[in-house]
Amino acid sequence: KLKAMKRGYIFLLLFFAFSILNTRPSKASHLLGCTIGWNYLGNDTFLVWTDIYRDCNGVPMQEQPFTVFPCGTGNGVYVNTLISEGMDITPVCKNNCSRCSDPTCSFGQGIEQYRFAAKLNLKAMSSTCCNFLIVWQGCCRGNIITTGSADEEYYVDAILNICLALHDNSPVSHTQPVMAFGVGQCLTLDYGASDPDVDTNGFPDSLVYSFDQPLQAAANAQYPTGVPVAFTAPYAYNTPLLYYGGSPNAPWAPNCLGFHLDSATGILEFKTLKTDISPINILVQEYGKDANGKPFLKGYIHRDLNLFSMGSSEIEPDNVPKLSGINGSDSFSTTICTGVTSCFYVDVSDADVKDSDKVSTITSSDLNNATIYTGANTKHPRTVLC
Repeated sequence: KLKAMKRGYIFLLLFFAFSILNTRPSKASHLLGCTIGWNYLGNDTFLVWTDIYRDCNGVPMQEQPFTVFPCGTGNGVYVNTLISEGMDITPVCKNNCSRCSDPTCSFGQGIEQYRFAAKLNLKAMSSTCCNFLIVWQGCCRGNIITTGSADEEYYVDAILNICLALHDNSPVSHTQPVMAFGVGQCLTLDYGASDPDVDTNGFPDSLVYSFDQPLQAAANAQYPTGVPVAFTAPYAYNTPLLYYGGSPNAPWAPNCLGFHLDSATGILEFKTLKTDISPINILVQEYGKDANGKPFLKGYIHRDLNLFSMGSSEIEPDNVPKLSGINGSDSFSTTICTGVTSCFYVDVSDADVKDSDKVSTITSSDLNNATIYTGANTKHPRTVLC
């Protein structure tokens, strides 16, 4: 899979420490979303983090602890975290301002990402539990939301299994989430992730993507899977924006119809009909294989975010770069015979003639012996795979 992008970021964070207190939600306003993740560090210790997104038109970011529930129930362990510096991920051009860099910026939006992290010895919390439910709660969803859930709370969770033969690492997103875009654009957004885990038989983990209800509170008798946020009809959790096409399953090509999430790649495709701001929650399930090669669910994470469909006067005019199909065609699949050397190329195009595009590749373990070359010193590079 290839992806074209116009900007990227690298950031560094510092972390440590947790404490046990009474469970309570964190308090802040104008929050734009959250995702949870972890890395195994050794000796039954995990680095657990939450990436939290802030509307720069709101109040400064505040403390954002999370709660861990051994076995997914009972009394939770309240975890204090250390915070990274805020990173401006507003989709504006390099030399342009956002409300994060300049509160008086003529561009009226700004999005910051913060990472809150702690090192946790989960076996020390419970020596009998395998599955640990990690929960972040925050107040509140922005009052700028136009599709029904303004000012409601956040409830975002994930499941981490510590009893696997090889300790688990969570999926890691390919890119910073694209949350702001122009109305009426044909959009292909990468909400996919990579998973570094490979089992003792050489099987890599598989990831499955689906829409899920954004939540405002934990499960109860009335809502056994969690209390969903409100959507005003015709908006819904699996169609959070109004889109071209009479059905979300309308064929995407050639007229950008429907509202599509690829369950295998996490690629989201749609074209909005009007300006709106709406929550979207993407469930990423992580599957491994047992000793017999049978898939089993290892855990999951959520990406609960906001989508900004903005008018042309609100956002810089920009066209999303496009990748061709195989050998410049409209076909995105090809058949290759084992033992026969085969090559194909993929081109990138951009209607913004002054823009330069960068192409990066994300390959599965099945392509470890492939040779991939992307042209250098060109505005719209060609990528060749052999």
